[in-house]
Amino acid sequence: MAIGFWSFEEVLSQWESMGVFNVIMPFLLFFAIIYSILDKAKILGENRQGINAIVSIVISLIAIRTPAVLEITSKLFANMAVGVVILLVLLVFLGFILDTKSKKMWFQFIFIATALIIFAVVVTNVMKDYIPSTGFDFAGFLLSPQMFLAYFVLAMIILIVARPAQKPFIETLSDVLSKETGR
Repeated sequence: MAIGFWSFEEVLSQWESMGVFNVIMPFLLFFAIIYSILDKAKILGENRQGINAIVSIVISLIAIRTPAVLEITSKLFANMAVGVVILLVLLVFLGFILDTKSKKMWFQFIFIATALIIFAVVVTNVMKDYIPSTGFDFAGFLLSPQMFLAYFVLAMIILIVARPAQKPFIETLSDVLSKETGR
């Protein structure tokens, strides 16, 4: 290696030792999320970008001072990255298997249902260390058949609400089912 040149791994290692990933990145993430919520909801009034920024900075600084918040955030986003990779692979496979124009509703349903399941697994994996041991099986609850039914119902509600209001949902569902069964 020539003098004066660093590898990318060395740069990342230095950033890690300086706290970029443990402090600065969570701070920026918290700031961006809180600022956008305050700006979009207009909680502090119209055209209050300066006040929104100050409140966001203060809340973000308080949040990064709590070690538990930083630990949960790092675990959550590491697990979420794996979940996003799984969803992308699912999208690629579904893109090959399904004709997205004729079966758009099924495509959306499979994607939303899978996203909800991955979300439940990620939250369960992250929060299991922080839930007091009361004998309640939180992971078993989130991954139980009853919760999968709830995820299914939630996915159907999202599909109904998110789709354009051209035809009533029952007619669209009957059209899709009649095409699937060949009737």
